[in-house]
Amino acid sequence: RAFEEIPYLRVIWDYWSGKSRLLKTVWNICYSPTFMNGSASLASIFRVMEMVKWTFIFDEADLPKSDTSNDLIKILNNWYQKWMPVFRAEWDDFDPRAFDVYSPKIIWWRMEFTDKATESRCLSEIMKSTKRTDIKQLDKEFETSALKIRNRMLKYKLDNYEQFIPDLNKYKIDWLEPRLKQVLRPILSIIDDEKEANIVISYMRNKQEDMIKDRQLSLEWCLFAILGKYISTWRTQKIHLKELCELISDDFKYITSRKIWSLLRQNGINYFNRDSIWMYLDLTKSKESIKNMVIKYWLEEKTK
Repeated sequence: RAFEEIPYLRVIWDYWSGKSRLLKTVWNICYSPTFMNGSASLASIFRVMEMVKWTFIFDEADLPKSDTSNDLIKILNNWYQKWMPVFRAEWDDFDPRAFDVYSPKIIWWRMEFTDKATESRCLSEIMKSTKRTDIKQLDKEFETSALKIRNRMLKYKLDNYEQFIPDLNKYKIDWLEPRLKQVLRPILSIIDDEKEANIVISYMRNKQEDMIKDRQLSLEWCLFAILGKYISTWRTQKIHLKELCELISDDFKYITSRKIWSLLRQNGINYFNRDSIWMYLDLTKSKESIKNMVIKYWLEEKTK
């Protein structure tokens, strides 16, 4: 609890991928973990989390919908940081109550989150099936080793908790996106070995590259790639929304001017006018806003 935010550790698994073995290992090395599965109700989950305050392991957490329409996804977007409680009304008198649900969390899931904001808060491990034949049953030796590790980690926490001050600028990661920097800095602040830190940074670099590739498949990326070229070459001071639809139609079918208008407004671009027939975007007034979106979607090199 010395950090203002901590990322989720998320395990993506399938059959025969070692999920049960990993779950038992994590369960044994965490101090007083709390375990719940996907059958638990949302109300019981955040009540137990407030009561225990230790590592929370959420197994079989598959949801039919993992976008922003799901209540659990909405809460997951806030659970990773302090001072973001869950507010619910009590059943007996309907008085509002705030539940403190901030704690380390490990989530077992079979697929990525549909909501990219939730996905960006996770450090993910994708498990794969193995052909190893030397895997054996866990015995007393495993439990003894797990107890030693658990006690050593608890001693480290008790010895350093009061005097520990996170150094969030120990390693230079300014090239990362803001969200990724936010979830990575708490981890790097407790790593003294530079080689170990580089492993974590390399993981986050790959995660950022994957996020960029995902964006390149989105309508927003295509839209701002086109607008970025217009801004850089400055062929005209306006562009009709109908023309944008035609330029995008090769990759995205059934795109309407209203859809383009809505996406631009969602990204803070509001300078629209209408000529004799068609609605158009004023590129002169929108120049700075478009440049900001070009940076967000990593299009700088394509629009110079």
